[in-house]
Amino acid sequence: MLEDPAQVPFSMTPPCPVGGDTIVFCKNVEAHAATIPLRRLRESAPGEPPYVVFDNGDDSMTFVVLAPLDEPRHFKLTVPKPGFDSTFIWALVCQEEPERLYLLCLQLPVSGRQLIPPVYAALFLKPNIQADLGPSSFWVYDVSDIETTASWRLKRGTPTPDEVFAIASSLAAALNRLHYDKHYLLRFNADTVVMDGDNIRFLGVMSLDLPWNESCARSNGVLDFDVYVPPECRGYVKQPLSPTADIYAFGVVLYFLIANTNPPICEALDFECPLSARVFEPGFPFGWDNIILKAILPSPVRRYACINDLMKALSDGYTQMINRANCDVPLKYDVSVDTYIGITKRLRCPVNQDAVMLRASDNNKRILIVVADGVSTSKYGSGDLASTLLVKAAEEVWVNDIENAAEIEPKELIHTIFAHCNEYICNFIRDNYADQHPSASESMGTTALVGIVENGVFTLGAIGDSRAYLIRSDSVTCITRDHNLFTMAIVNGMPVQNCAMHPHAGSLVRCLGFFDDLTNPDSDNLAYDTFTFNLMPGDHLLLTTDGLLDYAAQDIRDAEAIIARTVLAVPDPALACLELILIANRGGGGDNTGVGLLYVEEEYFGSSFLNAHRT
Repeated sequence: MLEDPAQVPFSMTPPCPVGGDTIVFCKNVEAHAATIPLRRLRESAPGEPPYVVFDNGDDSMTFVVLAPLDEPRHFKLTVPKPGFDSTFIWALVCQEEPERLYLLCLQLPVSGRQLIPPVYAALFLKPNIQADLGPSSFWVYDVSDIETTASWRLKRGTPTPDEVFAIASSLAAALNRLHYDKHYLLRFNADTVVMDGDNIRFLGVMSLDLPWNESCARSNGVLDFDVYVPPECRGYVKQPLSPTADIYAFGVVLYFLIANTNPPICEALDFECPLSARVFEPGFPFGWDNIILKAILPSPVRRYACINDLMKALSDGYTQMINRANCDVPLKYDVSVDTYIGITKRLRCPVNQDAVMLRASDNNKRILIVVADGVSTSKYGSGDLASTLLVKAAEEVWVNDIENAAEIEPKELIHTIFAHCNEYICNFIRDNYADQHPSASESMGTTALVGIVENGVFTLGAIGDSRAYLIRSDSVTCITRDHNLFTMAIVNGMPVQNCAMHPHAGSLVRCLGFFDDLTNPDSDNLAYDTFTFNLMPGDHLLLTTDGLLDYAAQDIRDAEAIIARTVLAVPDPALACLELILIANRGGGGDNTGVGLLYVEEEYFGSSFLNAHRT
C-alpha cells in the first residue's frame, strides 16, 4: 500500500546510506517514488534537491535522488572502502549493468570547502553521476575500465621495483604540481589513486587544502582508524597545512604497493610502524625499507621535507637495486664472529645460550657463518645445547658437503643444516624425556641464522627472531623478519592493536626444535625464510641475536642507528664485533649476545686480502 506523501515529514538530515541500501538515480524523483510500494521514511524539504527515502523492511533503505539520466539506474551498496573524514566510499552493484564496477563517494557537508581550481581539473576524475542528498552529495564513478593502485596490486601480485618506481614517479609528479602552488591534497589512498597510463589522477577528492577533522569522521562513522591520516592531523583542532602530510599518505601508498596491505599502525604503538613492507613480501628486493618507514614516521619533522627529497631517496635506492642485481666485480671479504654471555645475564644464568661459528675455504671465497640463540625458557633440554647442536650440524655439512666441493647449492645446504639440527634436538628430547610426553613448545629450541657466501652471492636462512642487517654508508636495512607472535600474527591478518596489547607478543612461533611427533620429526616442513642476493663493495652484513638489539638502545630505531655507526666506524670486523658486544653490555648486558660481521670490498682496491677470523 502506497503511503500518502503528504503524511511523510520533511527532514534536513536525511539518513546516511550503508551497506545493503539501494540508491535510485532518476530525472523525476516523485514520479519514480510513486511506483515504489514501500513505506516512506523521509523526503526533501522545500528548497532542497528532491529525494525520497523508503524503508525496505529488512534494516535497509532505498534512496531515490535526482540525476540527469534518461533512464533510472539502481545501485546497491556492497563493500565499504577506506574513506576520509568527509567521505564515505562504497563499492556498488548496478542492477542494469551488474558486470560493471562502480564506486560511490558520499560527500558529507564540511565547512571550509572550496572548489578545486579548474587549472587542476586534469588531476581529478570526474564522477559519472553526481546528485545531492540534502546537504550531502553522491559521486558515482564507473571504475570498470580504470585501475586504482589497490586494484592494480590485487591483479598484478608482487610488483617489480621498476613498476613501483614508475608509479611513485607519476604520483610524485601529480603532488609536486599541487605543492608548487602551495596546495595540498591531504586525502588520498590506494583505493583513490587512479593509474592513467603514465599519469596519476585522483577520485573522490572534494577540495584542496581542507584540514582534517577527525571528530567529524568519528561522529559520522566514516572511519574508526585510518592509517592514511597523518598523526598530526588527528584530534579536534585544525592543523597547519604542510607537504609532509601528503608525504605520509604517499608513503602509505608505496607500502601498500609492496606489501598488498596497509602499514600496521595504531595508537598503542604511538603511530610508529613496527614492520617494513618487506615483512609481508620477503622476496622483494631491499633498498626502500627505511625510506618508506621514514615517510610514514609519526613526527612530521622527521619525515622528508618535500616530495623531491623522498623521490631522491627512492631513486638512490632504486639505483642500488639495479647495481646489486648486475654486480659481478671480483670481491674479497673480511669476516668475524664473536659471542658473550652478558654482564648482567651471567648473574642470573651462568651459561651462554648463544652460539656462533665461522668457516672459510682455503681460497677464502666460500664462507659459512652461523649465529644462534637458544631458547632459555625450555622445560626439557636447554637453549645452550640446542644452539650448540646447530653449530654441530653446520660443522658436519661444512666438512662433508661444502669445504672441498666443486660446486654447491647454498639453499639446499642450509636446509640440510636446519633439518639435521632439528632432528638432533628432537632425538635428544625423545631419548631423554619421551616418557614425560613433552610438546615442542616445552622443549629446547634455537633461533638460527645460517649464511653462505659463494661466487659473490650471499644466501641466508633465517628462523626465529635473530636478525640480519645490510649496512652501507647511506642506509641500514633489516633483511630478515622476526618469527615472533607479534609479527606473524600481523602478517596473518590479526589487527595490529590486538597484537600490540598481547602479553606474549614477543614469544617465538618458529624456531628449530619443531615436531608434532617425536618418533618422526618432519624436518622437511620447517617454516624458515631464505634470502639470496649479490654482494657489492661497501656492504657490511651483520648477523646478530636479540641481545644486541635489546640493549644497544631503548628504541629499536635508535639501536639500529648506533649499531650502523659502530660498524661503519670500525674497519676491522673482529674489533667491530667486540665493540658491539661492549655496546650491549654498556646498555645493561641483560642477555647473551652473538654477532657475525662480513665486510665486502672490491678485490683489486682493498688494502689487504681477506682476513678470516675463525671462531
